[in-house]
This record gives sequence, C-alpha cells and structure tokens, in this order.
Amino acid sequence: MHSMALIHEQLYQSENLDRIALSPYVENLVANLYQSFGCGNTSIQFNLKIAPIYLNIETAIPCGLIINELVSNSLKYAFISKLDGEISINFHEIDDHQFHLTIQDNGRGFPADFDVENTETLGLRLVKMLAYQLDASIAIDSQCGTCYTLIFKELNYRQRL
Repeated sequence: MHSMALIHEQLYQSENLDRIALSPYVENLVANLYQSFGCGNTSIQFNLKIAPIYLNIETAIPCGLIINELVSNSLKYAFISKLDGEISINFHEIDDHQFHLTIQDNGRGFPADFDVENTETLGLRLVKMLAYQLDASIAIDSQCGTCYTLIFKELNYRQRL
C-alpha cells in the first residue's frame, strides 16, 4: 500500500501527471522500507544505480510493487544471521522503452532445497504475477545472495482524457 501511496505522492508533486520519475520514487521507497523494518541497528547498505527514467503510471505501479516486495524479502530474510550486508538496485534503459531492473542482495540466498519455480510463497507468487503483468522476463540467481533480473517494456494503454 505504501509503495502505491508514494507513486501518487510523486504524481502530485510532478508537473507531468502521467509519468513518474523513477529515481526519487525508488529512493523514497527504499528509505521507508528500511525504516519500517527497523534496520537502524544494522549496517545494511543500499547501492542504487537508477538512470533518469520516467515511467507511465501503468508501468510504474507494478514495477514499484516488485521493488517493494523484493527489497522487503531481502530485509526480512537475507541477513538473519548477520547485521551487515548490501542491497543493490540497478535500473536502466536498454533501448527504446525496454528496461533492465536488477535487485540483488549479498545475503544468505535461498536454502538448497528451495524450488523457486514451484514455490507457493505469497511474495514470490506476487512478483511473478506482476512480472507477467509487465510482460517481463524474470531470472532468479541464488548463487551469491539473491539476484532478480527483469527485462520489460513500458506498457502502452490508450490515451487518457
């Protein structure tokens, strides 16, 4: 809910009411998640490399929800046995309206017996549904921490009035 509220807040502060500046949105989202999870007593660092991208609202909402879910998962599960770590978010445009998003942590990764493809966990099911909504390819690597890579195009809907 908070990630959607941040999108609306960004829209209200913007001169353009149908596009979101992704960099400040992700910075605010990450800061709020860090605070919400009470990470003040840890040394989890965020490494944000976000190109100056503006997304339409139809693309920004599922993208923001994916970032929210995956960063939340990292904060909840990746660093259980240690108080330090790093979460990286990289977002850039590959070519005309095609985007590359990577969310990676250097935490403990998935357990050896965890089947990412057939999981019934609500969070990963939500991420897969949102990726489907974006028509995104998604790759998950858990060799060194966990890394999610999504490639997608901006969604195009009919012109608003």
